[in-house]
Amino acid sequence: MLPAAGVAEDVTAGRLQGGPIADPAVSRTIVLALPRAGRIPPAAEVAATELVRVTRTLVEDDTWPTASVVAQAG
Repeated sequence: MLPAAGVAEDVTAGRLQGGPIADPAVSRTIVLALPRAGRIPPAAEVAATELVRVTRTLVEDDTWPTASVVAQAG
């Protein structure tokens, strides 16, 4: 099982076939967490920022229509 956003190009190009799983419904929560205290390595911070940016873009552009961004801590 893969999210539509991850395989949309391949489905459009005919390299893969896909469809929604309807019964039973499948859901998951994906969490990105960083430590509140201490030093965050620069590479980890850049990777986290990019993951959030890409995810938000996929949701906002409706490329990942089944996803939603729930919250982002300050």
